Amino acid sequence: MPHDPSRRLRQLQRVLIVIELLGPLRYGATINELISEVRHADGEYCVRTIERDLDALQQLGLVQRERLGHRLKLDRWKLTACSSRASRLNEIAEHRAERMVG
Repeated sequence: MPHDPSRRLRQLQRVLIVIELLGPLRYGATINELISEVRHADGEYCVRTIERDLDALQQLGLVQRERLGHRLKLDRWKLTACSSRASRLNEIAEHRAERMVG
């Protein structure tokens, strides 16, 4: 599959939106709350897309899932203790995204 820079840029923007949304939330947000906000900020995305973004952020140690029952949709996602690291990553990524566009 050929490299599509605009697709990668949209993915990066979506991940940055998720980090930005979770930043001020002490108790995090459910996947449905995040999807609702991402849709307002950047268009339509399916649950699985946001789940993949959250899984990637979790693997990087930037977010954590708090289980609140047996149903995935009740779980809350929040930034980990390294939120200052996440904020710094956000700044770096935004700068790089601006350079890619401009």
